[in-house]
Amino acid sequence: MSDTAPAIPLFGDAYLADTRHLSLEEHGAYLQLLMIAWRSPNCALPDDDTRIARMLGITANRWSKIRAVVMGFWTLGEHGWTQKRLSKERAFVEKKRRTNSDAANSRWKKQLIENKQAGLCERISERNAPPPPPNIAAKAASARASENDAAGLMVELCQAAGISVPDPSRNFDKHKGLIAIVQTWIDAGADPDEVRKIVSDKLAAMSTNPRSLQYFDGAVRDAIAARTASSRSPELVAALKMAERINAA
Repeated sequence: MSDTAPAIPLFGDAYLADTRHLSLEEHGAYLQLLMIAWRSPNCALPDDDTRIARMLGITANRWSKIRAVVMGFWTLGEHGWTQKRLSKERAFVEKKRRTNSDAANSRWKKQLIENKQAGLCERISERNAPPPPPNIAAKAASARASENDAAGLMVELCQAAGISVPDPSRNFDKHKGLIAIVQTWIDAGADPDEVRKIVSDKLAAMSTNPRSLQYFDGAVRDAIAARTASSRSPELVAALKMAERINAA
């Protein structure tokens, strides 16, 4: 018997119209034989009364008493006993199953070809794509390096000041905010060693730890401004003072 046979269709009205004369036992035997034949490779029953009785779970003697009525629906042929309507439905179901299988295989093959073509086009496109302009790539690399420097310095300063270092996976906004503070100092020209010294000096004069790196912002900016002013030439300083007086006037 086949373990992969499709579900058997049962048309109730047609079945009842053809089997009104059957007893309850004959109904049970006939229905079982329909299902047994459906699951067989040829949709047929063997031409062997002993085997049929064993399939039905009854004695050969009992089968002999109901055989004539039950087998009146069957025809003996090359492959055994077949039932005309059952064989017709089995052929229809098998044809439909093959059609659906062929359609599915066709879709899979088509999708596979499309995927391969898409992958080939993508690889060709990537090979032919022009490289990014050097200045843009350099600026991007410089920005990433600067951000990494700011992030490393932020962690170091937080640890020195006793400030809890935020976990990027849990407090992303605070994490980015602290990096942004340090990044503004670097962008303004602060030297990392200079920032470390400012933080160390401020901490030495404090009795409690600050809550944020923002506490050191004024001191860092004052140091940057002082260093910038000291690096100016006397002529430039004089010119700036004159410009301030003119603007004030």
